[in-house]
Amino acid sequence: MRVSVLSRLALVLAFVLPLAAAPAIAADEGPDRDEALMEDAKIREFASFFPTEPGGWVRDLEPDVFLSDTASTISFTYLSLTQGGVGFTITLTFSNDVSSQYKKMMRSEEERATWGFDRGKIGDWRALTAIDRGVNKADYVVILSNSRVIAVAPASNVPLPSLDEITRIFGGLDFAAIAAKD
Repeated sequence: MRVSVLSRLALVLAFVLPLAAAPAIAADEGPDRDEALMEDAKIREFASFFPTEPGGWVRDLEPDVFLSDTASTISFTYLSLTQGGVGFTITLTFSNDVSSQYKKMMRSEEERATWGFDRGKIGDWRALTAIDRGVNKADYVVILSNSRVIAVAPASNVPLPSLDEITRIFGGLDFAAIAAKD
């Protein structure tokens, strides 16, 4: 059976056009890596990327570090100096699986709706943004690479930290440097 050039072109376009129409998510991402289980000393090198004393907030002295075969995280909790009990946590996750799940959410409106997110931006970086805020639910998630994701979430519920303050502090992080660091 002979396939015409036009038929072959139509077949190629059937695969390429949906990809071309899909929202790009990789333009602002760092290099591809295979990451999950990190060495403790290596993950602690990333502590320098977290702000130490953002105006009006105090950071934990030591990071919370979690290491496992599927994902490793480093996080700091920040407490307000002026509003007792108000806080938020910034968490950097190293996991190809977690990054892949968030990329799927970034591409799929149905996934975002299921998990209560919308698409937005933090600076020049695409982000998932919470539709409804809540304690331990990320206000923002930024996919830094195929294996790195950084998120910020309220650590207190009543009252929630100001979204403007969280946006100011989280948006001041050097996402490109975190994505590029070996």
